[in-house]
Amino acid sequence: MNTQTTTAARNLLSLLGILGALLCVVGSLGVWYIESRIDRSREQVFDRVDRSFSGINSRLVGIQDLAAKSKITVEEIQRRMQDWTKNEASDRLAARFDVEARVQQLTAGLRQTELMLELSHESFQNVRQAIELGAELGFPLNVDSVDPLIARIAEIKEDLSHAIDMAESLGQRIGEDPEDKSLGERLEQVATIAARLLATFGKVDSRLASFRGRLSDAQDAIRQLNSKTHTRVVAVAVCATLFLLWMAAGQLCLWRCARKC
Repeated sequence: MNTQTTTAARNLLSLLGILGALLCVVGSLGVWYIESRIDRSREQVFDRVDRSFSGINSRLVGIQDLAAKSKITVEEIQRRMQDWTKNEASDRLAARFDVEARVQQLTAGLRQTELMLELSHESFQNVRQAIELGAELGFPLNVDSVDPLIARIAEIKEDLSHAIDMAESLGQRIGEDPEDKSLGERLEQVATIAARLLATFGKVDSRLASFRGRLSDAQDAIRQLNSKTHTRVVAVAVCATLFLLWMAAGQLCLWRCARKC
């Protein structure tokens, strides 16, 4: 009876040892399955943020180019208006049409710039949503980190809105009936509006340059955080695997001891 009991106990211990080792191995595989799911989520979140930042930066480059072209257009309008006074009366109508066409070109360019800024603002909202999602998944992301960037782009939008209003006002002054105001008075008004436009473009360009610098810093920080997060996830998975394999080794020792008894 004692022999049967001993044999049964030995068999039970052997079975428990084998099952324990198998469970540890299965647990190790489960750790890496979970790690792959987490890493895939990490990659999706950070890739979405990085692509949004790259898209925003690309638009900002385009906005800077449009702002520079708009500045050149305003300077050209100033020169054409000065030449207007030197033209004969018969040539002034053609000069006026030329200036009006350039003002329309300026307004259209500013409208396009405004649209690009609006798209950049929407992209930042998408970035914020992605960061919120990452924070919910446990990634160390700070949602408030993008708020200053959103506020800065709102300031640029406001400056651009003023520029559009001034461009439209410029078109109205140029298109007024010649009998309403003297040419000299109209030129003075146009010069004042043009000077304000140039000052606004200078402010927009300065803010865009500063904004792109902050955007680049934020993108670098996100990329570094992405790399650190990947390293930490892998490190946790490795530690968990080593711990489970250590437990599996203990279970195998239990099995061997039971077999030898």
